[in-house]
Amino acid sequence: MTLTNNKTTQELHLTATDENTMHFLVEKISFLLTGKDTNGEYDLAYVEEPPFGGPPPHRHNDDTEVFFIAQGTGKFVVDGVEKNVKSGDSVIAPKGSIHYFVAGEEGMTFFLKSYPSNFYNFVKSFGKSVPKDAPLPTFNPATDLDVIKLTELSLKYGITYHPELTSAIPKK
Repeated sequence: MTLTNNKTTQELHLTATDENTMHFLVEKISFLLTGKDTNGEYDLAYVEEPPFGGPPPHRHNDDTEVFFIAQGTGKFVVDGVEKNVKSGDSVIAPKGSIHYFVAGEEGMTFFLKSYPSNFYNFVKSFGKSVPKDAPLPTFNPATDLDVIKLTELSLKYGITYHPELTSAIPKK
């Protein structure tokens, strides 16, 4: 689907496919819309997070993220404010906020709208294409080379990490 002058040029049915699904670290992400479809305005993804999964504290210098929880539970922290979430809840992480989340014991699925469009290109540059029915990725500890590559890519896309806050993340 492409938006042109506020009109769509293709069908409106959006779903996970073998062409738009990727493994990214411990997540499975299906991109329903990308900047190519929205004239660079936003990306829309369906994200499957494993139990206790989630990113370390980080900041997007250029992007705002809006999370719509579809299934499961978890905890979000945005600029030090902690919220427990469940199916039907939403969370916004404004551009420049330091944020992270941790999925609950049953995992969590959510829709993620990131704007402007930037997230798809970031994930595509580090993720691995997989069939839409692929299970969640098996977690393997990151190698030093993986960490260096991810850090360099993150900087390219305006994302910085805040390890000084990592000790606040609850463990399994």
